Amino acid sequence: MKKVLQIIFPVLLLPVFIQAQGPVKKVYAYSRNFIAGKPTIKAAIGAKPVISAVPTRTEYYLFIEGDIDTAEFKCTAVWINKKSYAVAGFKKIDVPYSLDLKTVDGKKVKELVPKSEVMVLQIWPGKTDKSSPGKQLRQLTTLNKLVLEIVYKQKKYYPRKKSITALPAAEDV
Repeated sequence: MKKVLQIIFPVLLLPVFIQAQGPVKKVYAYSRNFIAGKPTIKAAIGAKPVISAVPTRTEYYLFIEGDIDTAEFKCTAVWINKKSYAVAGFKKIDVPYSLDLKTVDGKKVKELVPKSEVMVLQIWPGKTDKSSPGKQLRQLTTLNKLVLEIVYKQKKYYPRKKSITALPAAEDV
């Protein structure tokens, strides 16, 4: 009986835990690989060129949209692909927000965050962190590519995103 309760109890709590997005209405997540040197285009598969280069680093562009008072907001942790990151900072941004960087194939990048009537914050993940999530948070990080831990009005919330949109690669200078 005790074993059954140990299995059923966390499963019953998971839906409550997963719904806890708090004041965050929407999460936007993008990643972009940077490549050392000038990559070469090997071939084209359909309409997509195949680029032969190894990424040297990846940058993440994370945004949250919602009814947020920045005086009572703090982002305390970020999990990307099950890896824990410290939070380097956050700031309110003007929307629409576009990233205007030249890509490897010479194209421009699209608008990342559309116009919104509520506040939008950009969050910068810092260095990887050694902290390990608890059991329920581990389930969230398994189900989602991005999980944020925020404290708002002294309560913890876990906004998340199932996928991270990959932006075209850029040359690392």
